[in-house]
Amino acid sequence: MTITDLDLLKSAEGQRLIAENLATAPSVFALKNRHKSAAILATQIKYLQRSRSKLPSFYVAKAIIPPLAFEQCSSERAASAKDFSGKTCLDLTCGLGVDSLHFSKNFQQVTSIERNNVLAETVRYNFELMNSANIEVINDSAESFVHNYVGEPFDLIYIDPARRDGGGKKVFLPEDCAPNFVELLPVLRKIGKKIVIKMSPLYDVDAAARQFPDVSEIGVISVDNECKELLLVFDNGALKESGSPTIFIKCFYKNQFFIFSKNTEKSVYPNEKINEMTVFSYIIEPDVAFYKARFLEFTPPQYFDKKTTCLTASNGFFLSNNIDNIHDFPSRIFTIEATFTYQPKKISAFLKAQKITALNVVQRNFPFSAADIRTALKVPEGGDWFLICTVFQGEKWAWLAKKHS
Repeated sequence: MTITDLDLLKSAEGQRLIAENLATAPSVFALKNRHKSAAILATQIKYLQRSRSKLPSFYVAKAIIPPLAFEQCSSERAASAKDFSGKTCLDLTCGLGVDSLHFSKNFQQVTSIERNNVLAETVRYNFELMNSANIEVINDSAESFVHNYVGEPFDLIYIDPARRDGGGKKVFLPEDCAPNFVELLPVLRKIGKKIVIKMSPLYDVDAAARQFPDVSEIGVISVDNECKELLLVFDNGALKESGSPTIFIKCFYKNQFFIFSKNTEKSVYPNEKINEMTVFSYIIEPDVAFYKARFLEFTPPQYFDKKTTCLTASNGFFLSNNIDNIHDFPSRIFTIEATFTYQPKKISAFLKAQKITALNVVQRNFPFSAADIRTALKVPEGGDWFLICTVFQGEKWAWLAKKHS
């Protein structure tokens, strides 16, 4: 987006056309308005439409949405999981400003740094539309601002580094991101009381603890069973010289966040040899954040009756006969209809006899991929039926199931 594009989108005529055509398909708008500005306006209509669920505040305000900034930004739901508060906040990687907007509700003053001058001007305009007067947008690089800053330490410094290299290839290691916060950390610790780094969901929790032995907390954020962010929290008031960081997860489930912290002791779910696997009525797959944070063995015991539940493996599934306490537990619950040792020919014959012609495959801790399993069974993906596969007690198992209503 150029300054000229921005001026068009900010103009009274541009705003009128966007508002009047917000329910119009962008391609239809472009065909009906054959002038040089139509493509720019059509693109804006397209991204405003896409922002309706991801960025509802921006949609309502009819904010300007640069395409690349939209693709790279947090959703408002993911941003709301960052429940930090205080007097002053420094966002070193403003982007579209979604996180800055959220922080402005919990901090008296937010300073937001954006190195791209057009994007900085766009964000200023959007914040004015949304009446966010306590956010100051500064057009500068993170490195320049940090090294030249003179003033009181910020209560919070937040960084969401770019995770693409010069060729546009995705990266996720801290030292490959921009800005390189590994190099900046010594300076950040001098000007910030708490530092929060948003990492790619591909970054490994254990790798983070090894690379940053003084990290205070590591958080995993998921929205609707999709891992969105991994947060590294450095607290200067609680610098760690040794020991493990606190691991927490926040799962957006049933329109609210559920928060779990890993206890020092595992919640022991019996998984002794069970000769008759058909005793179980349900299989439970916890939210993806539990797998990312390696939390299954630390699942709070109030959700599962240990007498009627077992955990197949630390990266497997829960099997149970009692789901009374887990309706508000972030998970997918399946009702088991048939149980098999994994023998594709036997399962295929059963599916054919039951006239099941399509199948969704879910596998964890299993030697074959979902695609491999469907190929072996010769069934396409789809339908209401699920085949859930895992290894339990050294044997490969499969459950034919449906989602529990």
